[in-house]
Amino acid sequence: MPIHDAYARITPIELSFPGPEAGAERFGSIAREAEARDVDESDPTAFVLLMEVGRAMRELRIPEAEGGTAEHGALLYHLYHSWKSGHPLYTVDTGLVRLLAESVDWTPGRPTPPSPGAYVQLPQHLVWARPDGEAVPESVDGFFWTLSGDRISFLVAMGVRPDRPGFTVSALDPMPLDGAPEWVGSRIREDGRDFASTLPGADLERLYEIRTAGEVLKLGGRLLLHLESAGEAERTAVAGGEGDASSEPGGPRRSELPYTRVRLPE
Repeated sequence: MPIHDAYARITPIELSFPGPEAGAERFGSIAREAEARDVDESDPTAFVLLMEVGRAMRELRIPEAEGGTAEHGALLYHLYHSWKSGHPLYTVDTGLVRLLAESVDWTPGRPTPPSPGAYVQLPQHLVWARPDGEAVPESVDGFFWTLSGDRISFLVAMGVRPDRPGFTVSALDPMPLDGAPEWVGSRIREDGRDFASTLPGADLERLYEIRTAGEVLKLGGRLLLHLESAGEAERTAVAGGEGDASSEPGGPRRSELPYTRVRLPE
């Protein structure tokens, strides 16, 4: 097992507020305001106009994150719906990521996400992206999904490192789930293989690179379909702070959140 598959690393959920109590208090205030004003909190546009959302954005512990107000609002939207869902966290093993990225015979389908919001953590330093298309590539930590009626939105988190206080986010607009069969079965790039990387050593290490929103949709849609069909042998529930201790020395800080490890059957 690769070291970066051994346990859940600290997540953008935990990095965004000074503690779980602070996040829960602020999210509770948002929920109460949305209810009092009869605002559809699943609507990203309506959500960011709430006064309590503005307060929470000022309290986010990651002002150094790349991007502007829109990105911070999108991050808070996904954090909030992850909180409402109980902060589901999934870790995906390297073998499964390779199947999701490389399979050319994927059966199209419309996934049914197991919860309205969640965070998926990818193996460390396996998938990369350039936030603005030309910048220095950053390692993709994972992505959020959030449902809004029959639409789903994704937000990618990159550059989660111990030597920086923040991280980078890139948000996609909500997309109809009915379009998922096209995302998961189509070829996205016109000039090469989807998820192919030009990073030094990428071929040797079999690294992947996300260059387009279509590749986020493809990877996310395929994972959701896999979660829907995966049996008990492919999913393991793990308590927060647990994992393979033999791989921890010198590795990234562990997450304290409970998580589900998703892998290919042995």
